[in-house]
Amino acid sequence: MYTNRRDITMMAMMMALLIITAKLVIPLPLFDYLSLQIITIYLIYPLLGTKYGLIVTFSYLILGLIGLPIFASGGGIFYIFKPSFGFLLSFATFPLIQAALSKLFWRKKWFPLKKILIINYSGLLYLYLIGLLYKCLILFFHLK
Repeated sequence: MYTNRRDITMMAMMMALLIITAKLVIPLPLFDYLSLQIITIYLIYPLLGTKYGLIVTFSYLILGLIGLPIFASGGGIFYIFKPSFGFLLSFATFPLIQAALSKLFWRKKWFPLKKILIINYSGLLYLYLIGLLYKCLILFFHLK
């Protein structure tokens, strides 16, 4: 397996962009916050591909769980008990989902913009489905 300098540089830039955009949050009145990290997550697969995208997202997750304060509100192993951790789990597998959706819709003879919109909205549905399901489970077991 040979990785050239361009791929390593792009992976480092995407990791830095993930960390920076995790700290850019918009507070919401009824929820925790809205992170601008979703923009970077959507850029990872088209720029890096599936393999390198998974490396970046899983290494981001592991570095945050080790204890580096790179998540939106800190880091550490106990971050898995926060209700917003489900979104980070869905971020880690998002390049794989985008690749599967791209292969699914690539066979169709659609206008590219329509195809891109369907893939992105399906991916957004996946992100929120996993994130909110995890949030509901954590809050359900926490309130019992």
